[in-house]
Amino acid sequence: MAAVDPPMLAVITEEGIKQSVGKTHAVELFESLDQVPRAHFPQATTEAVQQYAKTQLGTTPGSESWHLLLQHQNGTHRPGQRLSSQELAEMLQVNPPGTVLLVLLMNKVPAAEGDMLLFFKFYEPYSFTYTYIDCDFYPPTTRLVDLHPHMCALASLPRHSPLFSYQEERTDALDELDGQATLASWLQDTTDIICFCTVHHCVQECTPVGFFLLGPFKARAKPANYSQPLSFKNVVPVMGGPSEFSKEKHRLWTTTADNPRLWNLQIELDDGIRVHSSRAELAAYSGYFRTLFTSPESFSETEAAVVRLKELSGPAVRAIIEALYSHKITIDDSNAADVLKACDRLEIPVVKDACCCGTTVPRLQRNWQMCRGVLLDAGGAFGTCSG
Repeated sequence: MAAVDPPMLAVITEEGIKQSVGKTHAVELFESLDQVPRAHFPQATTEAVQQYAKTQLGTTPGSESWHLLLQHQNGTHRPGQRLSSQELAEMLQVNPPGTVLLVLLMNKVPAAEGDMLLFFKFYEPYSFTYTYIDCDFYPPTTRLVDLHPHMCALASLPRHSPLFSYQEERTDALDELDGQATLASWLQDTTDIICFCTVHHCVQECTPVGFFLLGPFKARAKPANYSQPLSFKNVVPVMGGPSEFSKEKHRLWTTTADNPRLWNLQIELDDGIRVHSSRAELAAYSGYFRTLFTSPESFSETEAAVVRLKELSGPAVRAIIEALYSHKITIDDSNAADVLKACDRLEIPVVKDACCCGTTVPRLQRNWQMCRGVLLDAGGAFGTCSG
């Protein structure tokens, strides 16, 4: 029997993860492991590998976590599913060509066999950067919502801030996940891993804060709560240019579309623009229109063919209503303020969140802070304000 060459061994510590963490691909842990030390170890046995790690790397028993190193189609790298002792032994015996084993030297160890290692990345929307902030082992029975308090603490958010989780469906799209789903519910196939992205939309400050959970999950082709793709740009702002938004229909649509009183409507704005719509669509997305069309106190508006809106931009309202049908809207410096104002007035959070997640509003915020500083300086010079 021909001798089997030992696979390459790539070694990375938590400090190495911090230095190599993906900074442009949000759902990747590593962008490049070219600088990570690699070596051949002498014998293809589990004991030899563990002895090598102990003598050459100074690790303590149980502190290392063994994975296959996988390269994604976008060129970045991920640790594959954590290998058990038996799987590691089998891999050492078979050793397919080009195999690279990744050993992660973590500060934490699993409390029980089968615990899953999760990595946490933090997204800073103003500097467009990602940083590695934590990792830990969790039981497979852990629900996504069970992780939220810890993630809020990592980002100095209130403990019960609302967070929304997504799964990478392809390199440019995410699927929204059920927060009650457990990590174990995604275990099915060993050919790939699933990357989770959890986002907090802080509407008041127009600041999205993202936590990216990357763990050695086994992929599932189409989970039970699979939804239509959510545009990546609605989750992670892209530097420069207008923000584009795309989202599946709101769930309230299914509860309002069968009400005949909610159809056939024109909206008239102060500037003479008229926008055709339906009561069903508006009531599905807009709290303002839902109350207007269904409240007994507003019977005249409920039956009217034309609804007049004052002090709102016609083009902004048209863009918002068209987005409710097409599920796409482009937001830039020229219309962001008008769109935000209209979304606030009409209570349409799904479009407002898209506006807040784009690059336009953060730029406007920074511009406002600069202008505010200039005004305060000028006021101080003329003795009209104290700061």
